[in-house]
Amino acid sequence: MQTRSKWLLFAALLLALWFLWGPRWRQYPPVSSPEALTLIKLFYNASSARDPQRMVTAQQRLKSLIESGQLTPAEQTAFERVVTLIQKQEWERAQRACLQFADDQIGLGAAANSALQPR
Repeated sequence: MQTRSKWLLFAALLLALWFLWGPRWRQYPPVSSPEALTLIKLFYNASSARDPQRMVTAQQRLKSLIESGQLTPAEQTAFERVVTLIQKQEWERAQRACLQFADDQIGLGAAANSALQPR
């Protein structure tokens, strides 16, 4: 019985480690254009600075990209979620959402940070 308990504990530990350091599932769609990456930077800057004028600029750019068809419907929905957080003045959540969105957009998740660092 003790051997079985040890195996179950070992399996639970491995599962927990996998969830901590394993692959992430995307919460946001992959990038469809360079403009989408630039737009998420605008929203991040607006939320980190808590600057209403930057928010207006980012929303105008979002509207322009939607009208020109440069964003997919999934990207549009994701950006609208970020806009909602900023409008509710949930600044920290908006910043985290922007960072997660950017990571998911380039498709590398946590590996993106290390891969993009200068060597």
